[in-house]
Amino acid sequence: MSDASTATLSPELPASDGPGANAAAATTQQRSASPRRAVPGVGLSRAARKELRQALRDAGCFDRERVHAWVFFITMASLGLLTSAAIVFAPVLAETTPALSWLGALGPWRYLLAPVAAFFLTVAAMLGHEGGHMALSDSAFENRLFASLAFAWLAGMSAGYWMHKHNGLHHPHPNDPDLDPDVKILPMAASAETHASSPKALQWFQRNLQWWAFWLVATQLHLAMRRTGTRHLFRQIKAGKYEAVFRLDAMGLVFHIATWLVLPALVVGLGPTLGAYMLIWSFVGLYLTIIFAPAHMGLPLVDKTGAKALDGWELQLQTTRNIRLPGWLAWAYCGLDHQIEHHLFPRISHRKLGKAAEITRTWANEHGLPYRDVGFLEGIADVSRYLSRSWAEPRTDYFLDELV
Repeated sequence: MSDASTATLSPELPASDGPGANAAAATTQQRSASPRRAVPGVGLSRAARKELRQALRDAGCFDRERVHAWVFFITMASLGLLTSAAIVFAPVLAETTPALSWLGALGPWRYLLAPVAAFFLTVAAMLGHEGGHMALSDSAFENRLFASLAFAWLAGMSAGYWMHKHNGLHHPHPNDPDLDPDVKILPMAASAETHASSPKALQWFQRNLQWWAFWLVATQLHLAMRRTGTRHLFRQIKAGKYEAVFRLDAMGLVFHIATWLVLPALVVGLGPTLGAYMLIWSFVGLYLTIIFAPAHMGLPLVDKTGAKALDGWELQLQTTRNIRLPGWLAWAYCGLDHQIEHHLFPRISHRKLGKAAEITRTWANEHGLPYRDVGFLEGIADVSRYLSRSWAEPRTDYFLDELV
């Protein structure tokens, strides 16, 4: 597979005098720079980039893993749907199917299965991320189909919107408060400027509550993404753009509404259906936030002024970190515990990111580049610490001394 996808991250820079000299200069800058000051990065030569690409290619990191991805997705989606069905239809199944009469004994305790159903659904939905980045297959249609099955059909969210938001805005502009939609976390304040422009009542909330309320708000992420995704689809209709992703999304959203809401409501009633739906997908929203937030939140905000001081790969390294996970949990992250490698090479399969991380860490150390990771619980705590002070901190272009 070609790794040409990374070329869009930034233009190639002219060859430098070597990474060692640049690294030493960066260290000097690091010691003398004050926080909030834009500091030029180390700089990367074409040779350094080629070295990493070649090492990854030699290790097979650009090989496709489409069969595994399909099997993994079907397994996780099936487990999620079956567990969700057990929650919704348990009373009916207990009455109509003698072999399942034991479900009646669960009563309201069956709702304790919601976090389990959400876990499987989260893993399945995250696999759509692979199709969205065209990392699944050499076939563009297969990638789009995979992404739409995971996002629209299963999760009820537009895959086209996800690719626009995630691939088009977040990846090229990580932690840019003007361009990265993941930084705009209203009603939270990511900077003193956002706090100052908020209403008085919201300012009180940001000062006193946002550090922990963020996790409550995260449970409603599914509603926010569905709302903005639906708006994206209507904009496509208005513009007359009926491409393959749009058609797959439209069919998928109809299927999602029919299978998750309409049919269950006809069997068990609207109230129990909506209750189970909101409970399950609220856990999905929380899980997704736990997975994605520690990878960027708490790291510097870098606007276009700061980005100009950095090589594109350095921008990714300075605004992204990996998550250290125990083996029993790492598989459920679908490779997204290796966010650094994913941001540098978004078309690497999730199964190859672990190997890519070993190579990239060594390469970054050799070239004097930052390479950060954080433990699972430490990362969650760090997000709360960041939110406890972000409302009081002015936006920064980029500051190196707190990064390396």
